[in-house]
Amino acid sequence: MASAITSRRIAGTFEAHRSLSVRDGVRLRTLGVHPEIIEQVATCMRVGRVIWLQNGRFSFEEQLPDSHVGVGGDRAFLFLVEASDGQAMDIVAWDPATGRLATWLGEAWALGQNALLQQHTLADSAPLVWRTVPAWLNAGRRGLVVIRLQVAVLHLRGANTLIAEDVPHGRQLKRLSGANGSRIMVPANLMGSGA
Repeated sequence: MASAITSRRIAGTFEAHRSLSVRDGVRLRTLGVHPEIIEQVATCMRVGRVIWLQNGRFSFEEQLPDSHVGVGGDRAFLFLVEASDGQAMDIVAWDPATGRLATWLGEAWALGQNALLQQHTLADSAPLVWRTVPAWLNAGRRGLVVIRLQVAVLHLRGANTLIAEDVPHGRQLKRLSGANGSRIMVPANLMGSGA
């Protein structure tokens, strides 16, 4: 399902939101994000007030009919998600207090998906799958943080191997991905058999 909203409008909506403040940096550090990483990602993250909707979606507080900014919305970190051609395709909101992730337009299925889609073949490279946004940020935004599992499983079908954070995470991915058939590995076990 393609969004009727243009790439330019998506990017503009993202850019219109507030950049990270010193307070946001402190918040990210308390979540375990390294200070040098915060400096690197400050330009690719924004902060906004969102209303969480059903089915993994959100709306910007200021875009709701008859809304008054500052009433009822939750503060969230925002990430722009691009398609493999570099065009803006969606915005993801993250609530660090709950770990909740949601998409604005329902197009994105993972943070980091554009890098994965730019690869010519999934068989050439095992995608890293992170459990949390702070772990993904600390890894230099390499790999994925899954937002919509059912859609992610379809996109990861071609991956012979997925790399999980640890054995429990690997087992969780294997259970959740079901018939995907990918082998799940963890960093300490990259040369051995999967989880």
